[in-house]
Amino acid sequence: LLDISVGGEIFSGTNAQAYASGLHKNTLVGRAECDAAGYDAPCWTAPGVVFPDGIPFEVGDKGRDGLGPGDAGYTGPDEGEGNGLTREVFEAGTPNTTKVYPEDYYGRIVSQIAEEFVYDASYVKLRQLQVSYRLPTRWLARTPVRMATISLVGRNLLILHKNIPNVDPESNLNVGNAQGTELAGVPQVRSIGFNLNLRF
Repeated sequence: LLDISVGGEIFSGTNAQAYASGLHKNTLVGRAECDAAGYDAPCWTAPGVVFPDGIPFEVGDKGRDGLGPGDAGYTGPDEGEGNGLTREVFEAGTPNTTKVYPEDYYGRIVSQIAEEFVYDASYVKLRQLQVSYRLPTRWLARTPVRMATISLVGRNLLILHKNIPNVDPESNLNVGNAQGTELAGVPQVRSIGFNLNLRF
């Protein structure tokens, strides 16, 4: 039995939390550069382009010291622990050259870009598979049983296709007004069992 669902969207809190904690595989990007640099200063050139107003695309307004341009005590990337914000003007669409810490970059995605974690909820599942064998009637000749069938039944066996990583697209946060949102959902239970059908 194939179960096919097409359309709809789901916000994945699980993937958002994985980004925030550095457990999502996408957050591996940028770590090698900063490991090599020792994390002593902003160390990774994050992907992106300059905004149309000419200000380079930035990940955060604050450095590791909690200060940014305009804050008392901010010393900037050359003298303190600022995050390297720059005020040079570039042509719109110019690739970003500002270095940041990976955790700042991915943390800002989680806090400000919810669309990153909205996925197409379509899926194709192998909902049930049953294999049956009917015993030959000659085996039952000396019994009151006229027919016997043994079946191996599996339910929720496989997700053949989905567009959301790491979670079951049928997961939900609750059954109230939070439809289309999941957080730390668990997949539906897979079960495998036997059926014995006897006719007298």
